[in-house]
Amino acid sequence: MTPLNYSRFSHIFFDHAIYKDVTAVCRALIGTLVNNGNIENSRGEIYTINSQVAKEFYDGTASIYPELASGADYVLSKDEESDSMCEMILEDNVAVAQRNGLFDDLLEAIKDDGLMNARTKAEMIGLYDAKEYVKFFRAAFAYAMSTENKTAAKKAKRKAPSTLSERVDAIKEMLEELRLKKPVLIVIPDDLEDNEVIYASELFKAYSEDAMVAFATKSDLVAYPKYARDFERQRKDFYAAESIRVGLRDCQLEDSNFDELKKEINDGVEMTASALYSSGLEKIRSVMDKAVTVPLSSLLALIPSWIGPSERKGVVHMLVNDGKIKWVDEDE
Repeated sequence: MTPLNYSRFSHIFFDHAIYKDVTAVCRALIGTLVNNGNIENSRGEIYTINSQVAKEFYDGTASIYPELASGADYVLSKDEESDSMCEMILEDNVAVAQRNGLFDDLLEAIKDDGLMNARTKAEMIGLYDAKEYVKFFRAAFAYAMSTENKTAAKKAKRKAPSTLSERVDAIKEMLEELRLKKPVLIVIPDDLEDNEVIYASELFKAYSEDAMVAFATKSDLVAYPKYARDFERQRKDFYAAESIRVGLRDCQLEDSNFDELKKEINDGVEMTASALYSSGLEKIRSVMDKAVTVPLSSLLALIPSWIGPSERKGVVHMLVNDGKIKWVDEDE
């Protein structure tokens, strides 16, 4: 229920901006308002945006100055002129391929704002639904500038961590500050890809054992909704993990980080996978349940919201691809 103030708005904008710099973002947003409205401070001077002010506004440790807030309300209320200004902000700072993501994230922030007037919220959602994206951006920006921005205390200087637990907490805090955006989920293709053949084959064996019918392809499952639905769920999990693996390069993280995650999950489910089961499906359920609860300490697992239950279960399918897990014993 976080309010959509400038701090939150600028964080969302930062995630999709061409220039990953807090001061540049502040100048693109508030600086453009100042330049277009000749907004002056209490001394009658045009506002200048320096790095300290930009960071305080971005972090939510300072309120938006009254002259800036009232000036923003005026500048953003000019309909066509304001729309042209916002369109320029988008064109200069957000790549075309990133704009839908920006608008989607702003929509989620609007829906999440528990303090926003219901009518205001409905109007903004209506602009989004009508694909009036520039007007939607302007309305969200105007609202953010009018909402109290100071929601966080200024951070005290970090004390050097002395214990292992404190070091882990410090790493988590730094990762949260980096705000690494979770990789976009890969669209699941209709046909199986080459990297799905092995784990899919193992699933088909488990279904065949349970139904006492031979399944060898995805199309074989069509007449058996129970298995068809399960197979689609398993594919969804696989692609959740695959999206993280493929997306690492976009976040400039090493592939070895994903290998560490796989090793941790493999170590965590190894005993469960080696136990005896009455059927392959029972084994699948037990191993997947275990994977979801395995304690993880690898870098990827520490990044907020990246590795959830679906990604963990998807990694299990990758372990099947690697030959580390089989659902049905060959001699059965």
